[in-house]
Amino acid sequence: MKHLLVRMIASACVIMQFTPIAAQSINDSLFVSDVLFRTTLREQCPSCLTDNNNLVLSECARVKKLSYVAPNRDARPHTTTAQQLRYFTQLQHLEASPLAQAAQLPTSLRVLNCSRSGLTRLPALPSGLRELYCNNNQLTVLPKLPDSLQVLTCFQNRLNNLAPLPQGLRELACGSNLLKQLPTPLPCSLKTIYCESNQLESLPPLPAGLLRLDCPINKLTTLPALPATLAQLNCSVNPLTALPSLPDGLQWFTCGGTPLTALPPMPARLEILECSNNKLTQLPTLPAQLQQLVCGSNQLTTLPTLPAGLKSLTCIGNKLTTLPSLPAKLQTLDCSYNELVVLPTLPQALERLQCSHNQLKQLPVLPATVLFLDCVENNITALPTLSSNLTVLGFDMMEIPCLPNKPQGIARLYSDYPTCQ
Repeated sequence: MKHLLVRMIASACVIMQFTPIAAQSINDSLFVSDVLFRTTLREQCPSCLTDNNNLVLSECARVKKLSYVAPNRDARPHTTTAQQLRYFTQLQHLEASPLAQAAQLPTSLRVLNCSRSGLTRLPALPSGLRELYCNNNQLTVLPKLPDSLQVLTCFQNRLNNLAPLPQGLRELACGSNLLKQLPTPLPCSLKTIYCESNQLESLPPLPAGLLRLDCPINKLTTLPALPATLAQLNCSVNPLTALPSLPDGLQWFTCGGTPLTALPPMPARLEILECSNNKLTQLPTLPAQLQQLVCGSNQLTTLPTLPAGLKSLTCIGNKLTTLPSLPAKLQTLDCSYNELVVLPTLPQALERLQCSHNQLKQLPVLPATVLFLDCVENNITALPTLSSNLTVLGFDMMEIPCLPNKPQGIARLYSDYPTCQ
């Protein structure tokens, strides 16, 4: 009995000795020493902090969204903050820059943005995560991704491969990495793929429901069959020599900076065609719904009939000697650096005309809507009446001795320049 009493007294002494230390440890874990995190809480959840900058756990547990971003990109993550995130047990959306690799993320998290955190590895990801944004880090590998993930953006890292992607993934943005291939097979659920500025030499079969494919600045020599659902395609700056058939529903197509000498037939619903800096000698028939055509820096000598709804035409740097009739709705025309000797009648909707570096001897009547006119480096000796709305004018002063009139938008700049009598 005596020995038992001695042991009880000794145990009591141990408890009395260590209890204050344990309490102090808990208090330390609640104290917010990170100034950025403290400021964020003061702004986004004032009730989460006491006057002494300790966390109020009951209030932290009610927070659904937090966003703290350091103004200095070189800021280092705070170890204490990484541990304190676990107290936000109902947090669903977190934007944290910087975020520590050791961050203890709550299991409730659905959206995580840890971009620009200097991470070489990601923290453990909650199993229910739906959206992950980890751009502009130093990641060389990604962990196994949660099956629930629907959005993955990991551009501007050092990734040279991707692990198998979750089968429910809808958006993949993995541009500006070191990828030589994409995972095979790609999830059937994918709607958008952004894989620009990598080292891809080929693409795997594309999902049947894909809506957008951005794969410029790679090493692609061919493209796989394009799904019927595809609405936007950008395959610029690749060593492509031929293209597959374009889907009927394609609305936006960009293929600049390739060795292409010809284009396939254009889909009927196409609205934007950008095919500059290729080796094209002619264009296919243009679809009726086309609104914007950019075909500069090719070897074109003629253009096909322009659609009635075209609003913007850029055909600089070709070998054009004439232009076709211009659509009534055209607002922007840039035909600089060609061999034009005459321009067609200008549409009444035109706002911007750039026709420099040609062989023009005169300009047609300028519509009242023209705001911008650049006609330098031609053989023009006189200008037509200038639009009263004109705000920018470029012409050869050595060739044109006077202006026909001085609209208010340029009157001050050319106040000393002669007006034609």
